[in-house]
Amino acid sequence: MSDRIVVEGPDELARMPGEYRQVLLHQMLAHTEGELMGVAEYLRISQIAPNAHERMYCYEGARDEMSHYIVSARVLAAVGVDTSYMLERGAERTAYPQDWLSGKTTWAERGITSWLAEWGALEIIEEMAESSYRPWAAIMPGIVADETRHTEHGRRITEEALRSAEGRDAVQRALARMWPEVLDMFGRSDSVRSASAVRWGIRVRGNEAARQRFAARARAALDELDLHPPDDRLNRKFL
Repeated sequence: MSDRIVVEGPDELARMPGEYRQVLLHQMLAHTEGELMGVAEYLRISQIAPNAHERMYCYEGARDEMSHYIVSARVLAAVGVDTSYMLERGAERTAYPQDWLSGKTTWAERGITSWLAEWGALEIIEEMAESSYRPWAAIMPGIVADETRHTEHGRRITEEALRSAEGRDAVQRALARMWPEVLDMFGRSDSVRSASAVRWGIRVRGNEAARQRFAARARAALDELDLHPPDDRLNRKFL
């Protein structure tokens, strides 16, 4: 039986059960930290962009991610959570520690990151647009629009690389390295927090259901380009 409720604002949230508030707060903090990770990665990867146009797009991507942080931080501020510490250099990430998604060194890896990793994140954000906490749901359509554009950019980078044999090899290597990381973005299959989030209407699907849905859709898209990800269980952290 679902415990889904609709919470219209901070005053109602303060009266909700502790489990609801804890699960929602963790999701909001993780998302907000993740947006700042996106800012840093777009700025870093801009330095290996192959031309001025691609460098400009990286700067625009960083701007998008910072705007997502700002609107997310505003929702958190309304419930008494100050996120300004996240802006400090070297700030510890406790809700979104997955720095393994950063640090890519080739433009092919940038393409796979923007296409697949941001696609996976986009599917999670689309669920947030249906959140039972309405102030959080309300900011998601704008974020979805930006992230959709980011994934399209990543696919374009990938398709351009595939025009040469050398580029195809680079993309296939990037995919082999990053596919496990992308799948791990969805978290542990047996996560108690994930199950609670679904029960309270904070999420639509649990971690494993969301991962399987994404993997099937992504594999179909990759197959169209004759690209072959490894087995879904290979080199995974969060099974």
